[in-house]
Amino acid sequence: MRKSFFYAMVALLMLAGSISSCSSDDDSVPSAEEPIAEEPIVEGSVVGYWQLVGEFNGNQQKPLTDVTVAKFGGNGVLTYYENGRPTNRMTYWLEPTEESSNLYGFHCGNSPELEGAYAGGANLLIDGDMLRIYSFGCFINQTCFYRRIASLDDVDPELSSILYEDSPTTLEGTWCMTQVNNLGYVSLIVPSMTWVHFYLDNTIQVVNEQVVFLPSDTYSYKVVEEKEYSGETYTKIDIEGQGTFTYSFIGGMLLLDDGKTSGGRVYCFRKLKEKE
Repeated sequence: MRKSFFYAMVALLMLAGSISSCSSDDDSVPSAEEPIAEEPIVEGSVVGYWQLVGEFNGNQQKPLTDVTVAKFGGNGVLTYYENGRPTNRMTYWLEPTEESSNLYGFHCGNSPELEGAYAGGANLLIDGDMLRIYSFGCFINQTCFYRRIASLDDVDPELSSILYEDSPTTLEGTWCMTQVNNLGYVSLIVPSMTWVHFYLDNTIQVVNEQVVFLPSDTYSYKVVEEKEYSGETYTKIDIEGQGTFTYSFIGGMLLLDDGKTSGGRVYCFRKLKEKE
């Protein structure tokens, strides 16, 4: 009963709405050549160039048709580039949070006094060479992921070409972990950090650089049980040396449950489309 409630909640979470990335076309916004302050006024680790590599409305990934780069200046100026050309410039500032030293409230507009600032709520997470901007509100649930690059000449068009399958039904293929449920608390996972490859010869390759999951390695697995419940199929597999997991396909995701009654986790994956 408790697990079916979680699966229903996962489906509800995926109905969230969308909002455009934080941007402005206001002519009053200073250009990048007009310094906002004589000294750097923002967290140093965010300063630099970041390429957009993933944009999600809820859990639905949007196709990226252009190469988008965000340049965070140390003087508080944020400049967006599309295909190498500057499109928007605005001031921005970060507000430290108590949750983490790498998590900030994210604001952009004309003044830290909030006059003309972006109206929606947003936060910014820095995780090594990955950056996440999460916008939220009553009808807003958008996540944009960026990867640090050295300059505009360092962009990689292939980073913007990944799309997920809408309704996967087979285990074989390449899966990207997008979130983890731990006793009802959902943690979003940075794409590209944890991957699972299921092969036809009943082996699984794990590439794990971020979360508590199986260590990076190649394992064999076998099906030990299969059940039907509420119209869904739940299959239990035994992964060599790592215990048993139950998987199901719900809401366009692969849900991999470690089966523990206390402190258990459900790992949620999206399946990558094969390149045509």
